[in-house]
Amino acid sequence: MNRPTGELSPAASADPKAEPAPGEGASGSPAPVDPAPEDLETRLAQARACAEAGDLPGAERRYRELVAWAPADVRAYSNLGALELMQKRSAEALPWLERAAAMDPDHPRTQLNLGMALQLEGRTAEAIEALEKAVRLDPQLEAAWNNLGYTLTVNERPQEAMAAYQRALALNPGFSMAAENLSRLLADHSDPVAAEALLRSLPEPAITATVQFTLGEMLRLQGRFAEARAAYEQALALAPEDADLRQGVGYALIGCGLADEAVAALLPLPAMRPDDPVPLALLALALQAIGEADQAIELAETALAMDPELVAPRNLLGVCHAIKGHHHLAIREFRAGLAVDPAQEELRCNLAASLRSQGYLAESIDEMDLLLEEKPESSHAFLVQLFNCSIGSERLAPRALDLSRRYWELVRQHPPSLVAASAAPEAGLPGLSPGAGP
Repeated sequence: MNRPTGELSPAASADPKAEPAPGEGASGSPAPVDPAPEDLETRLAQARACAEAGDLPGAERRYRELVAWAPADVRAYSNLGALELMQKRSAEALPWLERAAAMDPDHPRTQLNLGMALQLEGRTAEAIEALEKAVRLDPQLEAAWNNLGYTLTVNERPQEAMAAYQRALALNPGFSMAAENLSRLLADHSDPVAAEALLRSLPEPAITATVQFTLGEMLRLQGRFAEARAAYEQALALAPEDADLRQGVGYALIGCGLADEAVAALLPLPAMRPDDPVPLALLALALQAIGEADQAIELAETALAMDPELVAPRNLLGVCHAIKGHHHLAIREFRAGLAVDPAQEELRCNLAASLRSQGYLAESIDEMDLLLEEKPESSHAFLVQLFNCSIGSERLAPRALDLSRRYWELVRQHPPSLVAASAAPEAGLPGLSPGAGP
């Protein structure tokens, strides 16, 4: 999926040395007599040990017991919120973190986790407020700077986001997540060279599979496909069981024109995700690119049987049928896809091409007029319609000349560029239409 540009740092546990805040019991009743400090610290240490050992349910149980036993201690509330975030339960984390922030508003790690939970719940403005407070309270808290950068990016404030990521990297030059986030932001703003340099400057321990994948994307944006391929292969070598990464690598290799390598990368994916139609659709796309139309059709049909609302395998089915000369089947699939997503540009261009090939030139022109009305800056649509008009009757010649002029004006204003692939493309997948254009 085209995820937001960046990743949030993981939840942070409360500082074990934080002073307990005075307050009421969890139910609003007066707090009981303070427990012995040594008993409190022992219980906190036991809960932390469970969390560090990966026993999150055990840690949660102990912290809940602490809330009942020592309701005036903020750390149990804060760490319960952190545990919920670790388990991707942001809605459940919020009440604990809001209570902790009310008890101790000046605890930076609580503000960090509160900001993360708010962002995950779509409350971006409040998230920015909490994260800005976290970095004011502790300017050395690198995770808070990273998460602030992420949240500012989502809020479409790229310059401030870059500054936040740079602060995180100034504190820790090996902070790979902040480097990845900043590099993606640089690439999104047409500076893949700077993004590549940033990733290459990371120290060896910070070179993760995700860093290698992101480096591959930066290289791909510059048209350096052989180097991109090497980076993708290194990413898979570092994390061969990461299904999201494998899916992203396969998709990116298709974008590099390396379909054979894409097939090799994607072949294990359906077994890794047997209930997910997207790997089947993506593998079908790669197989079609190497000329295996029959296998591609079989996989695309299986993907559609799992989810009939997917557009990309529907488009791919149409492309494969057109390649095999079965244009009546291709037209059926393209129309079925447009019934799901009428704004899908590739589907409409492919439909127009198939209609034209069957002699339905007027219908083809009508389809492209619809698309140009919706997307007047689509250079692909201009080319398809230009081809339509150039092979039509003499009365279409003036229109063909006008389309040609407008097309070159559009190209001058908006030069073609490569588009980055997400590490986890959405179920729709991009509509790639080899062999079905004008």
